[in-house]
Amino acid sequence: MITRAKNMLELECPGVVSCSDILATATRDLVVVVGGPFYELDFGRKDSVESKAIDAENKYPLPTMTMSQ
Repeated sequence: MITRAKNMLELECPGVVSCSDILATATRDLVVVVGGPFYELDFGRKDSVESKAIDAENKYPLPTMTMSQ
């Protein structure tokens, strides 16, 4: 399913939307469908020379969070 979505998006806007963008959007939308909160996402490739887990933990919901959080 992700590959199909990626292929369709590539026809409309080549090189813009990543598979990670698709997964993040699908996950966020599912959270909303089951009654969870809507949260904004930053899209697009953002390469970096360093990666910090704390940055992700401060920006996105943690797997241990409840729906009310």
